[in-house]
Parts: sequence; structure tokens; C-alpha cells
Amino acid sequence: MNANRARELASDYQLAVGQRNWRAAERALAALEQIAPSDAWVRIQQSYVQSWQGHYRSAHTLALRACELPPPNVETVSDVAWRLRTFNEVAALENYVRRLGSPEGLPVEVLPDIAAQFSQVNRFERARDLLEVAHRRQPGNPAIAVALAQSHAYLGAFDRARVLILDALKSAPAFAEAWWQLATLPDDGNANSHAASVQQRIAETKGMSATDMATLQFALHRFLDAAGRHDDAGLALRRACQLKNDPSRVATQETAACTDALMAWQPQGRTRQASNTSQARPIFILGMHRSGTTLLEQLLSAHPEVAAGGEMYDFTAAMREVTDHHCKGVLDVTLVQRAAAIDFAEVGTRYLNGVREKLNVSSHFTDKLPTNFFNVGFICEALPDARILHLVRDPMEVCFSNLRELFADVNFHTYDVDALADYYADYLRLMDHWRSRYPGRILDVHYEALTTATEQTMREVSDFCDLAFDPATLSTASNATRGVATASLAQVRGEVTARRAPKWKPYAPFLEDLMAALAHRGIEFRT
Repeated sequence: MNANRARELASDYQLAVGQRNWRAAERALAALEQIAPSDAWVRIQQSYVQSWQGHYRSAHTLALRACELPPPNVETVSDVAWRLRTFNEVAALENYVRRLGSPEGLPVEVLPDIAAQFSQVNRFERARDLLEVAHRRQPGNPAIAVALAQSHAYLGAFDRARVLILDALKSAPAFAEAWWQLATLPDDGNANSHAASVQQRIAETKGMSATDMATLQFALHRFLDAAGRHDDAGLALRRACQLKNDPSRVATQETAACTDALMAWQPQGRTRQASNTSQARPIFILGMHRSGTTLLEQLLSAHPEVAAGGEMYDFTAAMREVTDHHCKGVLDVTLVQRAAAIDFAEVGTRYLNGVREKLNVSSHFTDKLPTNFFNVGFICEALPDARILHLVRDPMEVCFSNLRELFADVNFHTYDVDALADYYADYLRLMDHWRSRYPGRILDVHYEALTTATEQTMREVSDFCDLAFDPATLSTASNATRGVATASLAQVRGEVTARRAPKWKPYAPFLEDLMAALAHRGIEFRT
């Protein structure tokens, strides 16, 4: 009887979710909880419902409760791991996976899901080890092989990554993601051959999704670019962006509204200094994606007194917790509005406590999330000791670099030149506002100076961060084994180099619309 009733309630719940009837969904789950009080699936669905309504704290609490219960199936294991990472609960994720038992005894299909969550929180070795187990158990699974290859690439093991990908392509030559991952590795001298293989896959379009076709076109662009065939590469990039562009997922108006709200925002509560008993000092490195933030972190974290945090979502998590608001992206207008009356000392304390638990730091550490440029005002209020390093790069260089990057499931503005130019214009006006409002709190670090006058620039950076200059910060070599999961993972493993000509120059005939879009918005760039 209970089993039949549980199935009916689960069906009612799914129907309510489809109709976005959250009260009905909550009622169905509450009834299910009465029947199965120890069911982790019920708790995790309750967490989702709270998030969908924007309630961060209750969703967070329910996710933590779910991880204490035995999962009824493989899907729930993946969901719990996903939710713990969503709430930046790294220690809870570690403990949850540990309680599940040896990876050898877990269903193989859950290992890549858990590994993906560890990668998201910069636990690259942990992700690699889980994927090694999965690959050992299913050596012929191309998806697992490519995921393992990516984890090796994050850790700088490019040769191992290449072997895994090429082996996967032998059994799955149309596996689009494998070609893209291969294209992101350092050039192996076979770019023309790889390009020919991708072109053959593209010609076999029967049954291929638009997503896979876009992925292949992005890979083709990379291979052709490496081969110096810029005209063909430009055409491939144009096709890739056309296929990937989805106007329904481009949040131009939302970004503009958030920028307006942040520029109008005024904290109303009294700000006290965050509790920082360890004297750990954060160094935020931010700016547009592809502006050089990874390179700066790689150099600065070579300093013996600086720990590298990588791309962390701890500040975003602290803001969501204190405002009790869950949203997509870094923030939304509702969060900005709620941030007028919050206690920023609580935000700062939560942030520092979370980072200390994650990094075990007692001195300086870097937090390199580019989109923290939205959070600059909040950071200044919450963390009076924080240093903010803002990467500045020529608009055409940074926009072209965004245009040719295949992001996972974010940054949909980068596939359309008008949306990209709008986003860049909002970013510029917001950074101008932060500089004016918080004089002396932000150091602009120019990418060109970082690559052409590295010592002078790193001396300025060190002085701004209250660090004695150390020659180790002039090279990435001493930091070569650090895990890097950004689009720059291959470039930042080499020495600092400056291009004689901008990367976009050979593609100028294909970028006239981008140049026009920037010029139309009054954004100047070097020609």
C-alpha cells in the first residue's frame, strides 16, 4: 500500500514541478516524507523546490540533511553530490563520498558525476583518481576516457591527456567533445591532420545534434588556427558561433539591470570588520573572462606567502546565505536589493571561515573568479583588508578571445557580437563606478604590461598586496604542477610571452561586425 501511495505522490510531485506549482510540490514531498522519513531523494527534491523559489538557506539545510541519509539509487548519489557542490560544501562533499565507501564498489556510472563536482571546487587530484577507477573498470568507455583526459590536462599532464583522447576517438570518431578537448591541448604538430578528421565528421551530419556540430566547428577552428589557415579557421568560428548562439539564453537585459542596480546600491546597515583571527588576507583577481586572470594568479601564487585558491565561489555563497536568496549566475537584482540591509561583517566572516577550511591558509591567498567584478562593492564592504586586482586587456583582444571559446553551459553572450559588446560595455561602466566609489581599493593590472614588463608589473602588484617582491613571481615554472581548470590551462604552463601582433589580427575580415559593435558603444580598441 505504501509503495503504491509513494508512487502516486512522486507522480503528483513531478506534475506540480512541471506546472511550477511549488505549494503542491511541497505538499507531495511532505506526504512522501511521512512514508519514507529516511529517503535522501525526498530531501534532495525538497532542496530543489526551495532553490527554485529562491530560498537559499532552507535549500542549503535540506541538502546537508540529504547527505546524511543513505541514497536509494545512483541518480540520488549524483544529485546529492551536485547539491553539496552547489552550496560550496566541500568538506561535506568529501565526507559524503567517503561514507559511500571505496570507489571500486560504487556503480561506475556515478564516478564521473562525483568527479565533476570535485573539479568544480578545484579538487583536481580527487577528480582524477575517481576517473582513473572508472576508466580501469570501463576502459572502452570514451566519455570516461575523455573526462579522465580533461582531469589530466587540468594538472598539466598533456601527453597523458592526448593519449586518452586519441584512444577514445578510435572507438568513437564522431565524439564531438573528444575533438574539442584535443583541440584545447598544446599543438602536437598534427593540426592539419586533426582538422581533416574533424571536417570528415562534420560532413557526416546525419543524426548529429546542433550542439555536437557547434562543438566540432569550434574544434575545427582551433586546429585550423594552429595550422595557420586563418581564412578557413575564421569561417569555422563563424559557423560555430551561429550554431551555438541561443538568443533565449542571452541575458543582456538582466546583466544591464544588475549593473544599474549595483550602481544605485547603497548599504544601509552598519558595517563592522569581519572576524579574521588567522589574518588570512584575500587577493581577488577579477575582470573579463580571457583577460589574463589565470596568468596573474599563476605568477602571484608562486610567491611563498601566497596560496592559490583558483576560481572559488565562496564569496557568492556567503552573499546568498546572508541575503537568503538563490539565483542563477553571480547575482541578480533581488540579491542586490536585499544586500542594502545585510550585515557585511557576517558575509566577510562566512567567507573567511569557508576559505580557511578549504585552503588551510594563514597568510595571503588568491580568489580568481573573473565575474567577481560584479561583487566588488560587496567585497569592499565585507573585507576591508582584501586586495582587488583587476585585469585590463584591449577590448578587441579580450572579446575575440571570448568569441572563440566554447564555454560549458554559461556565458551565452559570447556567441553573439552584439550581446558580447553589450556585456563588455556593462562591465566597463561597472568597473568605472567601483573605482570612483572605492578609491585605492582596486589596482588595474594591464595584460600588455604583465607580458612585456613583467618584473615592473609584479613589483607593483606585490607592493599593492603588502608583499615583499619575490623573483619567483616572474615565472610560471615554479608553479607548473598546480591544477588549472580555465580556458588558459595550456598557455599558463609556459613562460610569460608577449605577442608581436594581437591574436585577432589575422581574423580582422571576420570581425568587422564585432569592431562595429564595440565602436557603436563608444569602446575604443587598438587597430
